[in-house]
Amino acid sequence: MAKLLTNRDYDDYLNSSGKTRIPGVLTLECTELSNPLDIVSGFAKYFQSVYNTSSAGTSVSSDSMAVPASCVHLSNIDKLDVEKALHMLKPKHTFSTDQIPYYLVKDCRAILVEPLTYLFNLSLKTQTFPNDWKLAKICPVLKSGDNSHIENYRPVAVLSAFSKHGFFPGRSTLTNLVCFTQFIAEHLDKKQQVNCIYLDVSKAFDTINHSIALRRLENSLIRISPTGSKQLFIMDSNLPIFLKRRAILFYADDIKISNVVNGFEDALSLQVDGDAIYGWCTDNDFVVTMKKTAVLTFKRTNKSVHFDYCLKGVNLQRITEIQDLGVTFDSILSFHPHINNLVASSLKLLGFIARTCRCLSNPVTLRTLYIALVRSKLEARSNVLFNAPIYKLSQTGNSLGEEIDIYVSPLKQILLNAHEVFA
Repeated sequence: MAKLLTNRDYDDYLNSSGKTRIPGVLTLECTELSNPLDIVSGFAKYFQSVYNTSSAGTSVSSDSMAVPASCVHLSNIDKLDVEKALHMLKPKHTFSTDQIPYYLVKDCRAILVEPLTYLFNLSLKTQTFPNDWKLAKICPVLKSGDNSHIENYRPVAVLSAFSKHGFFPGRSTLTNLVCFTQFIAEHLDKKQQVNCIYLDVSKAFDTINHSIALRRLENSLIRISPTGSKQLFIMDSNLPIFLKRRAILFYADDIKISNVVNGFEDALSLQVDGDAIYGWCTDNDFVVTMKKTAVLTFKRTNKSVHFDYCLKGVNLQRITEIQDLGVTFDSILSFHPHINNLVASSLKLLGFIARTCRCLSNPVTLRTLYIALVRSKLEARSNVLFNAPIYKLSQTGNSLGEEIDIYVSPLKQILLNAHEVFA
């Protein structure tokens, strides 16, 4: 099991290289903390309070968790697999409790590939995982709100590079957003209404019930990829596949379910799906934050089907826009709020470059700063944003050039400012 680190570990983070943005005075439960030791103790106390310890010490016998060899066979991992995985590591300077930064592991992969291959295969053979690789360095990161309140921070676990894991390949926030945008746009083109329930699961990774997870793993269907890869697929039979519409998208602990609403029955069907998801969360010991759970209706017509959605007797708030995985969606799928925020933040970054880099005369350096700080921000969700003009053409009757200009004109000012900075 993962282990909460000591106060010294927090202290090392807070004082490392003076790069922390955590203020010198913080509050926890209305108590002011100014002493560094009190601050790190406050973080440790709060993070431990939200961590589910009810099953942290649960032990499952090897007999109950053993899987017959005739059912599952995992072939040995070869050096090419390990070398490819090490090559894909991001060259970050972060490190976990082993004090080995990611970039060093990646740069030294030619030396590390053989011993790591041996360790990985030994772990599979003995069905054990090294205890040191289960430890993680916990870093407090501001989630939202006032940065002087410890309750507004979330713990981020920095794992060892050797135990690093990831999401399914080909799945990302971008693919999630593109699928969702395409679904909404297709039905708006048909002048239909789409209702979407956004569920907020509170601290899902911190409060996971290990007893339930282990029992679910024990009862899961385990398969090996037919392509011969070393990926292990665990099919959870309790996943809510019984949803009526199944228009559901997960990403980490973000859940949204949608349905095309042409009448009362369609709205009621989404309510049933919402109840099913809520019940699934309750059964798995997850807490849904009702204050952050909301309903957004996408439509471009004056006519609409109104339905008061609720979960466990609590009416869900209705909103006209929401930030979803870094993109602000509005009820007509115009992306204007998102673009306005994007332009404002990009102009601030350009102003920062202009103020702090006046002494730099090399245009290559300025261009590098622009690409790293500004252009990367503009291109981050471009695949999602530029689906919108395709939809809007059928609604407004404007020419393609006019529609594109609606989106591009706010960005022209960024380019003009960038030209002034680089001139």
